[in-house]
Amino acid sequence: MSMEFSGKDVADAIRAACEHFTMSREQLRIEVLETGSSGIFGLIRKKARIRVAKRQEPDVLADDAPVAVSVMAQPVAPAPVSAPPAVMADEDADAGSVDTARATDEEVGEASPESVAVVRDVLDQMLCLMGMPMTIAVSADGLTVACAVTGPYEERLVGPDGRVIDSIQYLLRKIAVRRCPEPLRIAVNVGDFRERRLEQLRAMALQLAEEVRSSGKTRIIPALNPSERREIHLLLQTDTEVRSRSVGDGVFKRILIFKPGRSSGRPQARRGAKRQAHEFGAATPPDGD
Repeated sequence: MSMEFSGKDVADAIRAACEHFTMSREQLRIEVLETGSSGIFGLIRKKARIRVAKRQEPDVLADDAPVAVSVMAQPVAPAPVSAPPAVMADEDADAGSVDTARATDEEVGEASPESVAVVRDVLDQMLCLMGMPMTIAVSADGLTVACAVTGPYEERLVGPDGRVIDSIQYLLRKIAVRRCPEPLRIAVNVGDFRERRLEQLRAMALQLAEEVRSSGKTRIIPALNPSERREIHLLLQTDTEVRSRSVGDGVFKRILIFKPGRSSGRPQARRGAKRQAHEFGAATPPDGD
């Protein structure tokens, strides 16, 4: 039986659920329905909402008993590329100007061979249903399961800016939550796409940061997924002349790069300039960015 909880952010809602069930976060199955937002200029705030249920304890098998690997009962349709998926509890959370890859603390444990096999089989069936059978290599490090996909359909599978593979990764995480007893963190890569993508984003971020330093104008990096945003924030966090901040709702958010002391979105500055122009009869100054 699942219940819904709300809070000012995802972490606050998770704490409320833990108190209600008198259980730790690891003993609960958590799905984030809404991440919440500060609203327009902080005036209309939306609370975060999560759905929580107790995790079912896996059956204990005898040492000599054969291990049965779960298989998918029904075909799984890939997520539509045009609509970014809803956020999971371990996918995204913003703290100030720095994104973190997970909303909760690092969880300790090991992915069982059975769970790793489930992840591989589900991903294989998804690709076959999409008409793009590929070679899949799966490895586990603690609770992180990495899936490396190679084959003739790599470009199609990546999609524009990696949106197709991000959607597949999201679906795979959703299925793993229901079929695996461990809270797995699943990463899917196609060829060397993730590495090339991060290298390009880092170069873009450094170039935009230099433009901000020289011109003082805010620069924007288009919508990125949580892990990509985290890399950009970490890259710029030691820069004393510029700052970075995530803006937007959902999984994919933009990054603003701006000078400290200047409002990243500058709504207050614009309102103040317009108010002064009205009071003194001057023309309204144009936006700077």
